[in-house]
Amino acid sequence: MPYMIGNGWGGGLVPFITTAAYQSTGSLAYALIYPIAVPAVCLLLSLFLMPETRQMSIWEHEGQPAKSNVTCGPERAAHVFDQDLNYERL
Repeated sequence: MPYMIGNGWGGGLVPFITTAAYQSTGSLAYALIYPIAVPAVCLLLSLFLMPETRQMSIWEHEGQPAKSNVTCGPERAAHVFDQDLNYERL
């Protein structure tokens, strides 16, 4: 949902804001500040505020050590699905 809201507000307002900035200043450089500066600020914030996920395993619960002898595949995915959702096979 945040992705859709961000695209709607952020991307949807770009034509209106750039047109208003161009009409009020008469300069294309000032009109392009919004569509260039806002993504640049978001990039910098995400670089410094997002946690590192390189060492995290998507197959294990947080806090459990990753098993190195387990293969990835449909069997493993079914096991994780059963384990995570407490779903018993019939």
